Amino acid sequence: MANREYIDEDDVVVRERRGGAGRILLIILVVIALAIAAFFLLGGSADVDTEGDLPEVDVDVNAPDVDVDSEEAPDADADAEDGTTG
Repeated sequence: MANREYIDEDDVVVRERRGGAGRILLIILVVIALAIAAFFLLGGSADVDTEGDLPEVDVDVNAPDVDVDSEEAPDADADAEDGTTG
């Protein structure tokens, strides 16, 4: 925390206290720690159900035909005509 003290035009001593980013970070961490503690104190559980199957995922993808030997980029208008993109 930076403190600054100076005398203004009216000969009044002015003290400024400035909190830095470290103070804000500390407050955030304390709030997070209190929230976690309250969760467990109020009966929260961190048990993870490791039993069960993963959902089925359909990975059947129709990839576009690509000419890997071609040095030209495909015509964008040709893709627009047949309804495909990319």
